[in-house]
Amino acid sequence: MKRWLLIPVAVFSLVLAVPSSQGGLFKKKGCDSGSSCAAPAQCVVGYKTETRTVTVNEYVTEARKVNVTEYQTVPEKRTVTRYKSEEVKETKPVTFTVYEQAKEARTEEYYVCEAQTKPETRTVTVCERVETPKTGTRRVSKPVTKTEARTVTRDMGHWETQCVEVACSSGGGRRGLCCRKNSCESECVQTRLVSKKVWIAQPVTSTENVTFTTCEWVEEKYNYVEVSSKPVTKTETVNVTRNVQVKKTRTFDVWVSKPVTKTENRTYVSYKSTPVTEEVTVNVCRPVTVEKTVNVRVCRPVTRTVEVKVPVYGVIESAPACESGHKQGCCK
Repeated sequence: MKRWLLIPVAVFSLVLAVPSSQGGLFKKKGCDSGSSCAAPAQCVVGYKTETRTVTVNEYVTEARKVNVTEYQTVPEKRTVTRYKSEEVKETKPVTFTVYEQAKEARTEEYYVCEAQTKPETRTVTVCERVETPKTGTRRVSKPVTKTEARTVTRDMGHWETQCVEVACSSGGGRRGLCCRKNSCESECVQTRLVSKKVWIAQPVTSTENVTFTTCEWVEEKYNYVEVSSKPVTKTETVNVTRNVQVKKTRTFDVWVSKPVTKTENRTYVSYKSTPVTEEVTVNVCRPVTVEKTVNVRVCRPVTRTVEVKVPVYGVIESAPACESGHKQGCCK
């Protein structure tokens, strides 16, 4: 703790130590409301400096010895049992069956397809072409030119340019052709003269001779040949080739597997475990208590000497009486 902070603490402790009959440091000695100011009263007439001894708490660092548990690796001797593997060889007779390849001759029958050609007599019916000339009648379309009197109506009118008065408006938020900017508040309606072309119709009806071509159906004769077929029976000799199954025999060699029993002496290797006891050194982690010096912060009472101001009380006898009956100087 800072030393300059000790002075206010000492002053506050000294103020609390003043008796209540003296009124403290901040209360002047006055008269009660029910008593008279005939007797002299004590008031603070000044201050004096005194040296006093106070006790305050202060953190200090001191060295202490403590016991700490640590783990250390310590070698130890232990007796362990290990198993030693030994190889053991043993010879035994073994009987087993194997398959050996052997060649054998076999005979088999098979069929082959052979082509054989033989002459044969056949009776066949064929169709012969017969052509017969004939005369027929058919309808033919031919063009014919004709002239007829027809009533024709033609428009003999003409174009004229006329001046027409039309209205212009700016309604719908769109400025019209006649209104200027900011000249119409809600709707502007005006007229103007425009020129446009107008067709003046004049229909004229007359009778005219019209020449046109049309098609007419006319019957005419023509010659054609009618083709027909006529069945004719014929006898002929032809060579016919047919496939015939023929039986044959062949010999071939095959390899077959035959079982053969054999006996052999074989050596088997086995392993036998034998226990062996031996002493080994191992490292073991053991707890060990060690004394160490550490720095510790502790709170210790410390005695200090400080200077404080103490009020001095006195009596004022020659003070005149106030309007309320109290002496001047203590009734304020």
